[in-house]
Amino acid sequence: AGFVSNPMENLEASKPALFSVADFAWNMKDFDSKRTWNDAFLELYPSCPAAMRCFADHNSDAAGGPRSKEGWLASWNRLESENFAANGDLGLECEAIRGACRKLTDTLPTADPALWSEIKNWVAMLDAQAQEGQAALRKDKAAYDAAKKLRAEIFERQKDYFTSLAPEWDKKNCTGAITGTRLLQPAIDAAAAAAFAK
Repeated sequence: AGFVSNPMENLEASKPALFSVADFAWNMKDFDSKRTWNDAFLELYPSCPAAMRCFADHNSDAAGGPRSKEGWLASWNRLESENFAANGDLGLECEAIRGACRKLTDTLPTADPALWSEIKNWVAMLDAQAQEGQAALRKDKAAYDAAKKLRAEIFERQKDYFTSLAPEWDKKNCTGAITGTRLLQPAIDAAAAAAFAK
């Protein structure tokens, strides 16, 4: 009898999930998934826990939950950015995301280069997504289009990288970096539709 965990191919980025598995296995009776989620960032990323938490909130795909289209486990899983879900303020969330991405970009290349190597395209994608949201709120079509173009370039860059690593039989399944698909991107799309309606 025992537990088996199946981390992502990105080992460093899998550590918050592995931290949760270890905490659960250590004390199942008192396990609290939200407490453990917060503790993981304090323990694993002492130089930037809040920034990593913000990043991870928009990059969680737990069993049909936060980032995926299926929301049937959303009440059990972390919601993609609980604060955003609670107050719906796209401007504040985009500002928080941009601050977190700057912190990660400034900190991780030296503090945790292995992690940075794995997540740098997702950080860039999330930052571009927040730029897209800010531009939509400002009704700045040129900046909005530039952010969308940047996101497409980052997506393709990550897809090409994954494709280069994949075995031949799996190359067709490779995709690029995606972030904030469940709550953030729909809110950005709604803001853009309102801002740029003809």
